[in-house]
Amino acid sequence: RLLREKPDQSHDQYAWTVYTTWQISFDQLSKPAARFLQLCSFLHYTGITEDIFSNASKYCAPVELPPKEDLQESLQFLSHFQESTGEWSSLSFLDVTNEIKSYSLISFNATTKVFSIHPLVHAWSRSTPVDVDEESSHLCVNSILGMCISIIPNHDMVIAFPRLLPHLGALSPFKADRGPDFRAAFWYIYLAGSKLQEAHDLLVQVVENYKLMFGEQHLATLEVMHRLGVTYHMLGEYKKARELEIVVLEKRTTLQARIIQTL
Repeated sequence: RLLREKPDQSHDQYAWTVYTTWQISFDQLSKPAARFLQLCSFLHYTGITEDIFSNASKYCAPVELPPKEDLQESLQFLSHFQESTGEWSSLSFLDVTNEIKSYSLISFNATTKVFSIHPLVHAWSRSTPVDVDEESSHLCVNSILGMCISIIPNHDMVIAFPRLLPHLGALSPFKADRGPDFRAAFWYIYLAGSKLQEAHDLLVQVVENYKLMFGEQHLATLEVMHRLGVTYHMLGEYKKARELEIVVLEKRTTLQARIIQTL
């Protein structure tokens, strides 16, 4: 907010000139490019890669969660980089990022294939309106990151976490009460990154949320309860882990018996 106010001191004239240059450059961007820059400001300012967005575009929502309408804004944004068939278009992505690069608002390392934004531009662009408010942008990035992580195979999480963990840190706190809840997916990244307490705190919230949404004997609820048990075990809280696993096992046995009776 301070960056958007003209300083009174004459020695700050240079800073004001820089801000004005950013604004003029931003105003020249196409809507997809301006939106991309603003959404990137909710990620960490380094380590931004194309596959965050391309992976998200491949996401198929499960039956239970989240409702597709909750993903509408994210899917609409990603559609700018998709062919009519739904396939990802790296060329369209390149067009948008090259446009932003041409105004020096984003940088690209050709060796590592990673984008970065200067921290001051990063902070400034977050509060720059693009027909949507800041909270909507936060929720949109929450969904994109969640969709991206959700399609990564479990055995690849150890490889993925170094580049995704900083983005989760930048995005936190997750406003799951106001949009799609991808915290169960985020748990994998925290776990792979040995952020065990963060993984625990996140999953406790998810378990309670799933109990309210699906009930205690739903498969989705039992799965996140099992993950919480795994987290307890990794934290060295073996008694809690064992007690929770017994509860999960009993509920799964009961659920399986009910399913068999309906056959």
